[in-house]
Amino acid sequence: MVAAAKRGPLVVVSSAMSGVTDALSDAATAAAAGDRGKALVILSDLLEQHERTLDTLAPQNADDARTELRDLTTQVTDVLRAVAHLRLLHPQTRDLVLSLGEKLAVRLLTAAMRREGARAMWVDGDTLVDTDDSFGEASPLPGVTDRGIAAVLQPLLDDGRVPVVTGFVGRAPDGSTTTLGRGGSDYSATIVAAALAADEVTIWTDVDGVHTADPRVVPDAHLLRQLNYREAAELSFYGAKILHPRTILPVTRRAIPVRIRNSFHPEQEGTWIDSRFTPGSHPVKAISAIREQALVSVEGKGMAGIPGVAARIFGALAERGI
Repeated sequence: MVAAAKRGPLVVVSSAMSGVTDALSDAATAAAAGDRGKALVILSDLLEQHERTLDTLAPQNADDARTELRDLTTQVTDVLRAVAHLRLLHPQTRDLVLSLGEKLAVRLLTAAMRREGARAMWVDGDTLVDTDDSFGEASPLPGVTDRGIAAVLQPLLDDGRVPVVTGFVGRAPDGSTTTLGRGGSDYSATIVAAALAADEVTIWTDVDGVHTADPRVVPDAHLLRQLNYREAAELSFYGAKILHPRTILPVTRRAIPVRIRNSFHPEQEGTWIDSRFTPGSHPVKAISAIREQALVSVEGKGMAGIPGVAARIFGALAERGI
């Protein structure tokens, strides 16, 4: 990333450290059940984990990052104390708690990049990405989000700085913290890229790219060098874990290519996702699957020709978050 910053303008979008979001979810659940002790132990352990990581990444001149780690954790600790007292966890409160993982991560990453000479600075998504108030699965507000991102980040880029942005996190119209759904940092990256009309998006992950099938299920699955937007979107919507299902949507309208690469094997080319259509020798490029799904069939003689039946069915499902 530091090398990339030297070649031209760069925005870094970071997810939480592995396992942190799950731990925060456990803390929130424990607090809602009245188990304040468990919730606070989880937060204390997370702070210790991040401070140890900071000592490794930037052992010197990182006092501001260390202070931020402690202050952010203290804020969420106070929130969970209140949740445990009331035994009540609102969706917006849960999003606030879950956002801590990304906020801690960008402080670490910023400190590490500064150590290598980059003019990095952290930017929290709940000061940047405007969304609706669908807590837990928020969507960016068209137009408003683009203008807000450009207004904050473009001056930093023009000044030669490297913004390190929290993925997964946004803000509702009333200023509350929202989240974009699990795995939403990829989505955040393409939202930011579209707002800035970026040349490309590189998603660093722990696999070499998109395969013809899940290698854990199909051992001889091979790497796909290129997919078009529609193919990638369909794979992610129908079970492929490599991308957040909505990741492709923002970049499609600006034809921004996306590259998926392995952070453990940066020499690998990875998979390109762009507007090109390249038919190969096989009509089916890849196979994905969604496990543990239920299919409900609603039928009956009295339904034919009666208006509003479908609306009532889908309305009942929507009310229950299905």
